[in-house]
Amino acid sequence: MREIKRKSTGGRREQSPFDYVTSDLGIIKIGMTVILAVIAVFVLKTLGPILKPLLIAIFLYVLICPIEQFLMRIKVPRFVAYVLIFIALFIVGFFLGKLISYNVKSFMEKLPIYAHSIQRMIAGFTVWIGGTNFLGEIGVDWIPADLPISASTINRVLREYAARGIGSVFGLVGTLFLIFFLMVFIILEVEQFSPRVIYAYGKRRSNRILRVIKAVNRDVRKYLVIKTALATVDGIIFALLLWACGVEFSILWGVSAFMLFFIPYVGVHVAILLPVLMVLVQFSGAAALLMLVVLGIIQILMGNYVSPRIMGKGLNLSPLVILFSLTFWGWLWGVVGVFMAIPITATIKIIMEDTHSTRKTARLLGTECEQAPIPSVEERWKAVIDKRKGKRGVSSRQGAPEKKR
Repeated sequence: MREIKRKSTGGRREQSPFDYVTSDLGIIKIGMTVILAVIAVFVLKTLGPILKPLLIAIFLYVLICPIEQFLMRIKVPRFVAYVLIFIALFIVGFFLGKLISYNVKSFMEKLPIYAHSIQRMIAGFTVWIGGTNFLGEIGVDWIPADLPISASTINRVLREYAARGIGSVFGLVGTLFLIFFLMVFIILEVEQFSPRVIYAYGKRRSNRILRVIKAVNRDVRKYLVIKTALATVDGIIFALLLWACGVEFSILWGVSAFMLFFIPYVGVHVAILLPVLMVLVQFSGAAALLMLVVLGIIQILMGNYVSPRIMGKGLNLSPLVILFSLTFWGWLWGVVGVFMAIPITATIKIIMEDTHSTRKTARLLGTECEQAPIPSVEERWKAVIDKRKGKRGVSSRQGAPEKKR
């Protein structure tokens, strides 16, 4: 009967009503997942003013944990260790803020001078491109040499963009007091967190939860500590090099290089572009080109040689996933989302790897790809010989007469 049924259906198995039910359930499951994802994005967008300071406080706590552990190893009490850490952070932040505010104020005062320099460069470029008549040959009407762009217009545009960037940074600084209080409460609660998890979920389930939290803490801490150290070195190199070359506001460009180092791929190029534009306005095009080459070499060495050797495998995120996470979290939470995109995505990936239903999706987000090793010629010959020896042994045992008991 089965053979007759297969012949009548062309050799294919006839679908049962259960197959339609399971396919419908799969579609319903996908639809529910999409709906829950949309709701989660809406909740994250709405609760952004509350969640952003909390996540910053958590990541800062993860960042200062190695310092606290070092101080406790040298017999410093835990309370005194945190007091010393907060005093050091306050002193560094105070002097660095004063230095940045002074550079920003001087930069805003010199904007009219830079506007006139930019106007002269645009006028010279217009005369040069008009004299070549390249655009006219391809049928493009070029604008006249006397551009209707005044220095006041350029000054206004520069002030608007500078005010936006500075406002975003100082908006982040304005939440530092809230972040400070959140860090204090996190420090007070962290010692009792593990016992509470064990009390709430039992010893068996709590072991799995604490294992995931430990993995997140280990990987994110390693990423943040090494990334902060490399960003500090990168910012100091930028500031010293620009200061030695006589570039104005070298400290400001060094701080911007430090902050932009936390943004993969995109931040490196922006960190190079800002001082190069400053050199172009202050000196000449040849000097800007030379500075572009030098800073590009520094960033290539830091990004392709120093950083991979120190960080090792890192957070194991695909470059496409990193770019998508930067775009998504930047759209969701602005500047804070861009800086926190990589740790948040890595945390989500680690949690997904520990869950059976999302483990395959988590592996797609990474860069690892396990492949079976290709055996060498010697290994293949050895396998063939062992196989033949095994067959001979079996045939000899089968042909041997049975011994009489």
